[in-house]
Amino acid sequence: MKTLILAVLATSLFFSANSQAEWTQVSENTDNHKFYIDFSTIEYFPVDGISLIYFTSMTSYLEPIFNEDMSYIKYEKVECETRRKNQIKLYGFGMPMAAGDPTRSYVSTTGWEVVLPGSVSHAKLKAVCKHVADQF
Repeated sequence: MKTLILAVLATSLFFSANSQAEWTQVSENTDNHKFYIDFSTIEYFPVDGISLIYFTSMTSYLEPIFNEDMSYIKYEKVECETRRKNQIKLYGFGMPMAAGDPTRSYVSTTGWEVVLPGSVSHAKLKAVCKHVADQF
C-alpha cells in the first residue's frame, strides 16, 4: 500500500512539476550538464530524528545521452542526517529542460545510496536540507 501511495504521489508531483515547475539551478558539472530542483515540490517528514525529504529534480544536457534523452525529471528522497539518497522515479525527455512529453519512465529499485561530498547529489542534498531547515 505504501508503494502505491508513493507511486501516486510521484506521478502527481511529476505532472505538477512538468507543467508549472519553478526550476532553480543548484549545480553544473564539467560537461555543462545543469541540475535543478523545484523547491515547491519539497515534502518534509521528520521520522525518528531523521529529516526525510521528497523532492523533484531535473537534469538537462547539451546533447542527447542515454537512449537519446536530453533531460530527466527525477522524484527523489534524501535523509539529511545520514546523507543518503534514493531515486524513486525517473522520466526521460527528448528535449532540454523536460520539454514535451516523456519518452520513458523508470521506477528505481536500487535503494538507498550514500551521497559523496563534492558530487551533484551532494549539491542537491545540501540545497533541499538547507531549504527545509530555513522553512521549518
